[in-house]
Amino acid sequence: MGSSASCLASQAPYDPDAVLKKFPAINNTETLKKYITYARQNNHLEKIKEKFRDENIIDENDTLTTGLKPFNVFARFASDAMPNPVDQSLLGDFADMFMVCHNLPENDLKWNDPDFYGASMAGPDDYGPGHVFITTRDLSFKRFNILPIVLENDAWFVSRLLLAAINYTANRGWTDVGFYFHCYPANSVQSLHLHVVNKDTAGPTLKKQMHKNLDIYDVLDAMDARHLF
Repeated sequence: MGSSASCLASQAPYDPDAVLKKFPAINNTETLKKYITYARQNNHLEKIKEKFRDENIIDENDTLTTGLKPFNVFARFASDAMPNPVDQSLLGDFADMFMVCHNLPENDLKWNDPDFYGASMAGPDDYGPGHVFITTRDLSFKRFNILPIVLENDAWFVSRLLLAAINYTANRGWTDVGFYFHCYPANSVQSLHLHVVNKDTAGPTLKKQMHKNLDIYDVLDAMDARHLF
């Protein structure tokens, strides 16, 4: 009976709400490893791909769509379907692979408001917002989130992204920095984006998001790739 139930569970469609109920926090090496084991056992990647095709999040080539329905802001920026006004020079040599994006102006403006949903995690300095995103220019399904990247054990990609983020924050002069993923399905946009946060100007949202702020170094630990840094 147990074996049959397990088989039926592995064949069931992907249910984000059920996953979030089972994993209310995916925010460190231990919780990520547990979710990755569960995702592999239940064939989650293929189920998510099927779900995304049905919802037009990816096309027949398993590439993120860049139209208006659904509206994927990071995919639209990365594909140049929508102009990104943010200066990319602070990424240095990594600008060909990644892109810096800013939050909505209202979210940045209300960074210190504990009651404002979507507020940025940190306040600005003299050179711009204290919470930015670094996304990838690769729009393939395998890069839509940190989940498939970890499932494929692509430590090389994560290491490149970390170097890009370090390069950016060094150029901004930040010394206390957080680099966070939101692992699917605890994310909001189906396009990979690393949250880059100046913790010297941290706001209340940083603490409120800790249940899903997955540090990039914990990701490397989960892939046994921390030795790269």
